[in-house]
This record gives sequence, C-alpha cells and structure tokens, in this order.
Amino acid sequence: MLADKNLTLFIFLSGPSAPPQNLTLNDTTSTSLLVRWNEVPAADKNGIIRSYTVSYQANSSLLVENTTVYVPTREVNLTGLIKNMNYSVRVLASTDKGDGNYSNPEYFVTNQDGELAFRFPSIITRASVGKPES
Repeated sequence: MLADKNLTLFIFLSGPSAPPQNLTLNDTTSTSLLVRWNEVPAADKNGIIRSYTVSYQANSSLLVENTTVYVPTREVNLTGLIKNMNYSVRVLASTDKGDGNYSNPEYFVTNQDGELAFRFPSIITRASVGKPES
C-alpha cells in the first residue's frame, strides 16, 4: 500500500525577480567612482546569484558601458570617467537561468580636482572583473 506524500518542487526558469538593493556611489578621485550594493532579497533570488553587472553612462553620451563582477564581490571602482560629468549608474544580478532587472538608476556628478561631487537619487557597464571559480 502506498502512502500519500506531498512533494513540493521549485523550478526557477528566470533570473532574479528583484534587483540588488541599496546602490551607493562614492567618488574616489575626480575620474573614478566606487559603486557598492547589497544583495537581492532572499525571496527574489530565484536561484544562486553568480554575478552582478554594473551599467553606467555619461548623460552627454549614447555609449553605455558595463562591468561584470562575480560573487561574492558587491562593489566595483569605475575609472577613466570624465571630470565634472553627470553619470547614471545601475546594477543587476544574474543566476544560471538569466539576468534580473536593473536597479533604479543613481546619478552622480564627478568632481573637479579639489571640489566636492554631487549625488542625485535614482544608470553603467564595462569589462569583466575576476572570473568565477570552477
């Protein structure tokens, strides 16, 4: 005689359903910007987070640059930026099943040497940093 048993199976068919949280921007020099973020909420990961992609763009440019970093890294230093330029920065998380949504953009004006930078609440992408371990 077979006993009745309940079996729950979770199949994740897409990337994270929420973006990384608390994106913060801090200038490190007049041409670089340190970008940090917190993890995707546990209930929204939809699998194991493997990497994060930071996308950034100077507001006067059509070129969007991307930088990918691999877990456990949750920060990247963007370099080669233009002094006194307004940039938008955002980040997304990825699993083996795909990319999640980008965070809301944050805006930042790089400083001129010796001046303070300005941050505006609310876009970035470049080369890969590090590689996942096999």
